[in-house]
Order: sequence, then C-alpha cells, then structure tokens
Amino acid sequence: MNDSRVEIRITRLVDNGELARQIAPHMEKLGQAVGARMQRLVPKRSWALHDSISTETEVGKTRVTTVIGFGDEKVDYGMHVERGTSQQAAQPFARPALAQSKAGDLNYSGKGVTRHGVLSISTRRQRTRNRRTGGRG
Repeated sequence: MNDSRVEIRITRLVDNGELARQIAPHMEKLGQAVGARMQRLVPKRSWALHDSISTETEVGKTRVTTVIGFGDEKVDYGMHVERGTSQQAAQPFARPALAQSKAGDLNYSGKGVTRHGVLSISTRRQRTRNRRTGGRG
C-alpha cells in the first residue's frame, strides 16, 4: 500500500474456511455496491479519482475482508476531497457511501465498480435533433 491510497476494510469473522468460502461472494457484492455508490458520489472534475476507486475481497481461514480503496500515486488528493482543506470545502463521498450501505447490498447485482469511458461524442445539436426525430436522423 502506498501513502496516497486510502482503504476502507470490512471484515467478517467466521468459524471455519467453509463458511468463509460461502460468505465471500456476498462480501464481494457488498464491496461492489459500496464502490459503485462511491463512484456516484465522488466529484467528477477530471474523472481520475472516480477511476481510482477499486474493490478487492480477501478470503482467509477465519475471516473474509473486503477492501474498498481510492487514490494511487497519480491521484493523491482523495483524502483532501473527502475531508477538505483549509482552502477547500469537504466533498465527502466515501463515508456517505459506506453509511448508505444496507443488508440488500450483500445481494447486489448491479454493474459494480466501472471505469469511465467515452462511448460516443455528440454535439448538442445532434442530441436535440435525435430527441425531436426519435433517433432517426
């Protein structure tokens, strides 16, 4: 782990390895749900912080740990956005995403954590024309 990466760890202790293997997919879904929620809440000025959000699930003999992290060596300002600085107001995204998690997230079936990608570029005039013609033109 480098100094600019921030991680949230969610750990579930279990009695044996079989239970850990059964719980692991649900913990992974929980991590994906919280990560996707973080991506929705994060400010998207350059999309770099959005794209640095990732999840990982580690399975041990008596524990399952899901790690949701953000930031890397190129994106070292994640904590400044989350907590704010003396010259910038806080724009929290990680703590609210974690606070909004619920039991249903253990059965999450959405897209999960995704990378930002431009699918197509269109002008405002093209979008307006498509809305008027129903996409025919």
